[in-house]
Amino acid sequence: FLANLSAQNMSLGGCFKWSNKFDWEFKTVEYFCPLTCRCTKDTSDETSCPKPFGKNCDELNDCLTVNQQHFCPGFNTQVIEFTILYDVASPQALGANLEAAQLAFQTSIGQYAGHSTALDPNTVVVDTSLPGLAGASIYLIDLENMNVGQITSSLYSIPLQNFQAAVNASLTSSQVTLDQLGLSVTFAGDPAQRPGSRSR
Repeated sequence: FLANLSAQNMSLGGCFKWSNKFDWEFKTVEYFCPLTCRCTKDTSDETSCPKPFGKNCDELNDCLTVNQQHFCPGFNTQVIEFTILYDVASPQALGANLEAAQLAFQTSIGQYAGHSTALDPNTVVVDTSLPGLAGASIYLIDLENMNVGQITSSLYSIPLQNFQAAVNASLTSSQVTLDQLGLSVTFAGDPAQRPGSRSR
């Protein structure tokens, strides 16, 4: 890789620490965000910092890589936000089964997205960093064949018991003991409509 760059009179300079947002599947330097060169939203346009899709390195954190293709909101994808509120019987059990819980949220959202087939769980990014709250971003990566309005409406009208059943089915398939985890979904839908939201 470096030899090929040198052959084209290109150099990485002192930028040897790269953002883990992007991996070596990107074959050109412009997709990397050199952290050691401080390429952030505050970096002036006069520098040589990369701006793939016209976005700075901070903005690229909103992009998603699926099947070696890269999707950025406002460029080639639309994102629907989704909120899940939940309780668990055992925080320790949740910690031990966090990946399974995240997958359960991903697959359940994909199942009820209202498309002709379930959405790829890899297009659903779930953030469970806050206890009892999971924020999901659903990337619609095939806009030509997706009815955004239909998908949004379907997602925001999922009966809670159906969503809970889908979560339970996914957890069971991941060999998680439901009684031990005790994951109970109390809300699933439009972030603006969640209990306690100021947007209501």
